Amino acid sequence: MSDGHGDPVLDADASARGAAAAPDRGRDTVEAEGAPAGGAGESAVLLYRCPTPTDYLCPCGTVARRLRRLGVEHRTERVPYRRADRPEIGELTKQDRVPVLVAGDEIIHDSRRIVQYVEWAYGRRDRPEEADPSR
Repeated sequence: MSDGHGDPVLDADASARGAAAAPDRGRDTVEAEGAPAGGAGESAVLLYRCPTPTDYLCPCGTVARRLRRLGVEHRTERVPYRRADRPEIGELTKQDRVPVLVAGDEIIHDSRRIVQYVEWAYGRRDRPEEADPSR
């Protein structure tokens, strides 16, 4: 199967991972562990990332790992590898690279900035200085 531009659609990979394939251009949406499955209780944090199946090969995975480590409920929208096929990213950030984090009214791109924002906004609960209020 192809998306009309000669690129294979990753529906087979998405179904192998247990993810539901989105109806438009072969994108798949993967819910975070413990995240609501959409509807009225939908998470306010959305991570746009590449379709790389692992979290250890790209900056998108760095952001996903940090969100999970901090326990932030989020949805993940995997976008195509081809930058030309990412119009929603261009509309959000005026550029075509991922990862992009949408948290309420905040739109942050660049993995390092996203990690800094997530640590600032959602806190690192595992720091010893935060556990000891006498400091």
